[in-house]
Amino acid sequence: MPLVVVNANGRVHECNAAFQAALGLEDEDIVDDNFFELAGGEFDTPRVRELFRDLVERDLHVHDVVVTQSSERFGRRVYLFSASSVTLPNDAERYLLLSIEDVTAAHDALRRRTEEVEQFAYSVSHDMKSPLVSVLGFVGLAHEELERGNPAEARALLGRITSSAQRMSALIDDLLRLVQIGRADPRDETLDLARLIQELIDTSLSGPIAAARAQVVLEAGLPRVRASRSYMNQTFSNLLGNALQYGCPAPGATIRVGGRPAAGGYRIFVRDEGPGVPEEYQERIFGLFQRLGPSRNSTGIGLAIVAKIMDLYKGRAWVESADGKGATFWIFLPSERVLEQTGSA
Repeated sequence: MPLVVVNANGRVHECNAAFQAALGLEDEDIVDDNFFELAGGEFDTPRVRELFRDLVERDLHVHDVVVTQSSERFGRRVYLFSASSVTLPNDAERYLLLSIEDVTAAHDALRRRTEEVEQFAYSVSHDMKSPLVSVLGFVGLAHEELERGNPAEARALLGRITSSAQRMSALIDDLLRLVQIGRADPRDETLDLARLIQELIDTSLSGPIAAARAQVVLEAGLPRVRASRSYMNQTFSNLLGNALQYGCPAPGATIRVGGRPAAGGYRIFVRDEGPGVPEEYQERIFGLFQRLGPSRNSTGIGLAIVAKIMDLYKGRAWVESADGKGATFWIFLPSERVLEQTGSA
């Protein structure tokens, strides 16, 4: 913790090494220097002078006062000030013990997190409201049809109510998956990616593949990795599901899955034959509730889940595409998660 003792006039009486290091003054003797002139006047600001004056004149004790300032030497910094009045042995003079901690990184991280939460809340409320409005509307219409003595029409509306409720349920399930990523340490295990993806193709994705009348081709050489089975299942289920949803414009389309060694790790791709992703959307589609096109079967959360898992693994997710030429979705896993690298660069 950076600590400095100064007298009522701002003269430095003593300080610890952490205080000097925080200001880049490790090789300087700053005892007897003016506190407000240190490091090119880093603390010579109206806010700090006002705080210092109140501490001296009112004999105040303060804790965790946030001070944000900018200087040519350090740029923008956020400091946490705490101070109390102290006396020293055999010295009648009053001093101030100042604790000045640079919390810029933590403050900025908290601000970004707050912005993310606000955006998350806005997006959730917006997308959750859509199926709910549909349900309420169809319920009203069903009541009207029943009053008119049209049970067949009412049953048809009940089917649409069920569909909207299922969409809301899927949305909630995907949101829970998203927020649970990283909240607990998942159990890593050795995974053969080719086998894991083939199991998805043969089980949970078999229905969508048949419905799209598509085929999924696994290239040879996919590596074994050290990762959470749940996270890898979610990653490839979402990437393949996205390709089936948007990348199979006609029966007989082919989705290819393969990999390439890369500097510092391994790249794995899922390539489709769809209309592609316009350049202006290639970053946005990994955000929450972003969809490549109109679809009642998509929650708009799948690619956000992929991106969050890759971020947790210190990897990356991105897409390469040109209009009308399909899309290639890539993930990158760092070398510490890749047990063996095969394939060609």
